[in-house]
Amino acid sequence: MSMRFISMCRKPPRAVPRAVWWRKVLVGPEAKIRAVAEAASVDLSPYRLVATEHSHAAAEQAVALARAGEVEALMKGSLHTDELMGAVVSSTKGLRTARRISHAFIMAVPAYPRPLFITDAAINIYPTLDDKVDIVQNAIDLAHSLGIMVAKQLQYFAGADAAGIVLGTRAPIVLTSRADSVRTRLASTAVLKLVAHGRRIQPAQNPVR
Repeated sequence: MSMRFISMCRKPPRAVPRAVWWRKVLVGPEAKIRAVAEAASVDLSPYRLVATEHSHAAAEQAVALARAGEVEALMKGSLHTDELMGAVVSSTKGLRTARRISHAFIMAVPAYPRPLFITDAAINIYPTLDDKVDIVQNAIDLAHSLGIMVAKQLQYFAGADAAGIVLGTRAPIVLTSRADSVRTRLASTAVLKLVAHGRRIQPAQNPVR
């Protein structure tokens, strides 16, 4: 089953190995998306495009698609992180679950034989003890999802500095940065797919509030 993937961006992805990308939905101002695609010689015909007026609307629309189950994961494009997370944490229309939302980095360090998980270095500044319970459980669930990683998928991760993902939400989320390398983006995308697959076979991992 191909993964239903959403990219909320004004910058469509450049050519990358087919094994890494899945069916995508682009959400954002249509004119800007098409202009960037044309400049980069990217054919948008294989992709679904959901047009919005601006980036705030793109975040809200993408979250709505995830909430409705039309997509399994979100990947931030060029909109600001606070715009996306503002829509994600909405108590009425967002992607909250009974778990605390947290972020985890998965790092490959050449001098260490195993992947390192670092959480939470992006979302929770002063977590309570109860928050830490959820943060740790989110990381444990992530580790279990990555346990099904096969060698072909691992090769995209092994050369990256780090792959990051938001957990504790109805759909996993990748918060890309302009400073991210292509390898880091590919690694994060590979992790995103594995987490989405793990939730598909174990849907009760993140109970909805």
